[in-house]
Amino acid sequence: MATLQLPDNGQTLTLDDQIAQDDTLLRQALALVYPAVANAEIKREHKNGELVVSVIKRAGTKGQPLAVLATAPEEANPALLLVWELKALERAGEFDLTVSVAVQNRVQEALSQGEAETKKISKIVQTLIQLKPSPYHQVPVGF
Repeated sequence: MATLQLPDNGQTLTLDDQIAQDDTLLRQALALVYPAVANAEIKREHKNGELVVSVIKRAGTKGQPLAVLATAPEEANPALLLVWELKALERAGEFDLTVSVAVQNRVQEALSQGEAETKKISKIVQTLIQLKPSPYHQVPVGF
């Protein structure tokens, strides 16, 4: 068995040697209870014949949601894009029977893609609604 030392409150845990010796397994084991382990430095040393693993925090980004959103690719429902395009043609007086017939395949494709996207979003929303809140095991800094 190995001893694990966490940096926040000097807490120590006992770990199986197999987990303690593998960074990936250690990060996976701690991810839910100590999310900072994802960016932390892991240091190993032997003290009194026992493996001691120390998790050392690294400064990282605080997660800037607006920056993430600003760099995310823009996407719109394909059905909406086609509707907007056709509305623009209509406003310009360029939408007629010839255009209507010419875009039939695009309409069907956009409807299929739009329905698939709507289902995907609905599934995500339902998953989020059904999630149970989980307590955070540490007091946030500043409270």
